[in-house]
Amino acid sequence: MASEADTRAVTTGRGVFAEAYCELLLYICYLKPEEFRVTDFLDAVGPGAADAPFGRVTCAPDDPQSRYHLHVSWRKPDTGEFTLRVEFIEGAAKKDPAEHEPFAEGFLRWLNQFFVAEGLRRVHTHADFEYPSKVRSVQFFPLPMKTAIAASKVEIEIDGISFTITEPINGVEKLWLTQRKEELAVRLVAERQIDFLTFNPAQELAKLSEAIDRILGKEQQ
Repeated sequence: MASEADTRAVTTGRGVFAEAYCELLLYICYLKPEEFRVTDFLDAVGPGAADAPFGRVTCAPDDPQSRYHLHVSWRKPDTGEFTLRVEFIEGAAKKDPAEHEPFAEGFLRWLNQFFVAEGLRRVHTHADFEYPSKVRSVQFFPLPMKTAIAASKVEIEIDGISFTITEPINGVEKLWLTQRKEELAVRLVAERQIDFLTFNPAQELAKLSEAIDRILGKEQQ
C-alpha cells in the first residue's frame, strides 16, 4: 500500500480483468461507527491519515501476473457514515520497493479485520466492461440510431441506452450500454454480498458476467 498518487508505470496483459473484458470494478461501503473501527483502520494506513477528513492510497499487486491494482479512498465526516471506495483497475502498477502489505490481492482480506462483526459485507458495486464488437453487440435495440432533436433540428446519433432490471440478477440492478463501431461498453450497478476473507476477483467477475449474459445474451463465440 502506498500513499502517493498513482503515477507508476502500468503493465497490461491477459489477467482476470482482461479475460472478462472488465476495465473497472468499484466497491463502495457506507459504514456506521458501530460496525467499523475507523480509527484503527486509519492508524494502520499510516501517519496523518486519522487527522484528515479524507484520503487516498494505491495498492500494487504483490505478483505482477495478477494484472490489476487498487485505488482506495475514503471520506470521514464529523458525524455519520464512513465512506470507503475500493477500485480494482485492470493493469498491474509496478510495486515500489518500499511498498508494504496490504497488496492488491489481499486488500479485502486485510480490511476485514477492522469490521466489528464477522460475515458477508454488503457493497454498492459499479463495474465497467468493454467488449469488442466481434464478441458482443446490442441485438435487441437498433443502436446506433440517427435522429434529430425536434426543437433545434440538430442531427444526432443515439448510441446508448440505460435500463433497470425489474428483478435483479446476481445483484445487478441497472445497465448502461454504449454501442460504438469497434466495441460495446457496458456499465452496471449492483448491490452485492461479498465475503472479504475469501474474495476472489475471477469468481466475482464471473458472477457479474453471468448477469450480463442472462440480460443481453451470451457472448459470441
